[in-house]
Amino acid sequence: MAQWSRDDVWKYIQDHKIPYNPLHDQGYRSIGCWPCTHKTGNGDNERGGRWTGFNKVECGIHTFLPKKVDFQI
Repeated sequence: MAQWSRDDVWKYIQDHKIPYNPLHDQGYRSIGCWPCTHKTGNGDNERGGRWTGFNKVECGIHTFLPKKVDFQI
C-alpha cells in the first residue's frame, strides 16, 4: 500500500465499498479543519487547498494564533 498511487487508493475504496468523507465528491482533495480547507482543481497540487494564502499545507492547530508566553521562575 505504501507504493500505491492516489488512483490505486480510490479504486480500493470503491471496490471494497469503504466509507469516505463526502467532501471528496465535492472537489476537496485534501481535507482538514473547516477554516483551512478549500477545493482544488484537478491540475492543482493535492494539498493546494490547505491553508490557501499561507506558506504551509498543515494546520498545526491554528498556529497563526498568537502564542502564549510561558514564563518559568
